Amino acid sequence: MFSCQTQQNPSSHLRHPSSHIFKDDIIIPRSCLSAYPTLSQPYINTTLTSPKDDVIVSSSSTISKPSVVTSEYVKDIPSPNIGSDQELYPVKLSTTRSSDNFPCEAGDCGWAPEEEFNSYNQKWFETFNLKLNHKNTNLFIIDTMEHLEELLYYYYHLQNEFNFGYSSQVFPYLLGLDNFQQCNYFIDYSDVASYKEKLRKIVSNNIMFIKNDGITDVPELLNTVNMERFLSFTRGKCDKLDFNITPQFEGELNCRNFRDQIRLMAPLSHFFVYNYSCKPNADLTDILEKIVSKDKFIYSIEINDNWWGKLDKYYFDDDGDEEQIYDNPLIDEILGDAAPAYSPNRDSFPCKFLQYEQNLVWRLNSRKWILDNKICIGNIHDFNNIPTTSHEFKLIINCSLDADLPSVKTVSTIWNDFLLENNENTYYLEFPSSGRFNPLFLSDESVMVILNVLKLIEKISRSHKVFIFSYDGFTGSSVLAIAVAQVVLKKSLEEAVIELSLSPAKLYFFKSDMSFLHYFEFLIDYLVRYSIPEFSTIIPQEALDFMEANKQYLRKTNKYDWFSVNEDNNFPTRVFDNVYLGSHNHASSKTILETLNITHVISIGVLPDWWSSLEKQASFDYEGSHSKHKIKPIYTFNENRSKIYEVDLSGFKLPKRISKLKSLIYIHNFNDDGKDSILPLLIDAPVFIQEKILLGPNKNNYQSQARTLIHCKIGVSRSASIMIASLMKQFRLSLIQAYMALRVLRFNIIVQPNLKLFHDLYLYESYLGVLEQNKGIKKWNWECVCREVQYLNDHYL
Repeated sequence: MFSCQTQQNPSSHLRHPSSHIFKDDIIIPRSCLSAYPTLSQPYINTTLTSPKDDVIVSSSSTISKPSVVTSEYVKDIPSPNIGSDQELYPVKLSTTRSSDNFPCEAGDCGWAPEEEFNSYNQKWFETFNLKLNHKNTNLFIIDTMEHLEELLYYYYHLQNEFNFGYSSQVFPYLLGLDNFQQCNYFIDYSDVASYKEKLRKIVSNNIMFIKNDGITDVPELLNTVNMERFLSFTRGKCDKLDFNITPQFEGELNCRNFRDQIRLMAPLSHFFVYNYSCKPNADLTDILEKIVSKDKFIYSIEINDNWWGKLDKYYFDDDGDEEQIYDNPLIDEILGDAAPAYSPNRDSFPCKFLQYEQNLVWRLNSRKWILDNKICIGNIHDFNNIPTTSHEFKLIINCSLDADLPSVKTVSTIWNDFLLENNENTYYLEFPSSGRFNPLFLSDESVMVILNVLKLIEKISRSHKVFIFSYDGFTGSSVLAIAVAQVVLKKSLEEAVIELSLSPAKLYFFKSDMSFLHYFEFLIDYLVRYSIPEFSTIIPQEALDFMEANKQYLRKTNKYDWFSVNEDNNFPTRVFDNVYLGSHNHASSKTILETLNITHVISIGVLPDWWSSLEKQASFDYEGSHSKHKIKPIYTFNENRSKIYEVDLSGFKLPKRISKLKSLIYIHNFNDDGKDSILPLLIDAPVFIQEKILLGPNKNNYQSQARTLIHCKIGVSRSASIMIASLMKQFRLSLIQAYMALRVLRFNIIVQPNLKLFHDLYLYESYLGVLEQNKGIKKWNWECVCREVQYLNDHYL
């Protein structure tokens, strides 16, 4: 009888090279997450002990631990009565919109003009301040629960009106203008003084929350920031909060400045100072009074009892809405309505969004069956959820970064035991993860072990189930899964990859993986054609003649334009069965388009390479071509600079391998530069335009028979932003829900829209009224969302 003993180290790391992005043409490879959680392991190492043509439209027209917020000090309370203020300043409190309300006229969209928006919010604060005790001009003391609840309820539940003009007010300021290159690119240096005056007139009504003690057993209030993130000193004195747009140094152009948003938002914000010690906050408010502009308010919470125990738990940063990251209409669509609820693991994550991301990785990459349900691909959670008495799987293989190849003796022992009659043993092997194989350093013995492991899997899978798992469910196991597919299906490397890419399982290639798989293909071919039929047990070391194997290998003519050594060979991201997100390289590959049966392509900023062969048949109106057929835009936005073209490809002579293409939509001059906005497209565009751009599984008239690939240069910013907006609208998701889901789906590269586009999506969430419809989703301040995004991206640097 075989027993198992684990050798996996829970603290070991799965980390691979990665780099940060600053422009849309720089690839950021993803890696596995760095730390294993402490998880029980039921199996261990085997031992011998057991349109309309010419129409132009313009926009100018179980492992979880209990939440730290418990009933001991947090209670659910009814919303405060604010009727008197409503009567004094009437305003539409609900901005909820249906998912089919696009487009609308400016007066009918449910959002007030900018002046009305700012006026109402400002008056509310001024009226509220009259109820409070104040020590100085802008320092107000909140000393009753009634006033505390009133402020928080207004800020989080009522102040959610969409302000269309806000983005244009705060940009390019939020990109950071304190280096010469940044300043010169985004504004005219001669306009710095006037621009600073415009910034001082912005009414944002953002509140920054600052905790003034070191108590840690009660969670912080939502949107609490560290004061040190925005303080600066000159000659030992704290500088006033001001709009720093005077270039101080040379620097690089950066349109993804998530790191500095707390510092940059501070001059635009009011402040809320609190502590859990029931003490005055004078030490901190004295500093704020000296540095905060007089038109910004400082609220000091000085209630002499257990006030935090009386607040609604919504107001605490306690991960109370975390489950909605993993269980929402989008996740149901991807996994199916029958998918069980997910219990997140909350241990050992250095930041909130990393916790969300890793748990969502596990959620979306759990137990995928391939090869006629013979092989199951899973993750560490799936492994730990297999009962120790289960006989579902005969062979379990852990693809681990720390694993070495098993010995020939171990493989032989398993093989011989498997051949015994009435055998109910389960076998466990460890196998090196993807990214660790280098053909230049493979010994003959290692080659024999790999071939015998493949032979063992093929043998057992004929009559039993095999479970192959890695930490996240795909990055570590992809190479072994492809090699197994080659053996079981008796197909070439490329054919096996294509087969698996169309299966439910997710694949991930490191650049070195394709080099190894290409090298190993002739050996797998020899194994399939000769070794499996010839040997009834494992292959002896002396039986393999490498020269003979290479001689017998019949290399097939390469008919693919995708699979290249030391290139990124990952396929586009399958968001839904009919929607893929990818790069310019994906859209240019006939192999990709043919394999995925793509019928519609949406190209943002860059056209697929195959378009050049069609330029003699037609050209866009901005080009100087002499083509007879000029294609005109069907919609323009960003002050008519960005143009959307639709090309009906049915009248074109297309190359045979992409003959299924029916439509190309090209968005011209929509750049990933921190200047161009996506909001006009999301809000002002007519329904027939949005139906072509905003994609989802709920197929409208335009998408009913379509399989669409949407791409920009790399597929992480512009096209990803449109995809995030599509998910937000179609599934009524918050920005964080949609953003985290798309990051995980497109895990081979970091999805990160530039700061301007991300801010547009932040505002779009308010426009859709998502938070009002989903009361459990907490409202994150812009600067705090950016802080968490930066922490998450820092993990991969």
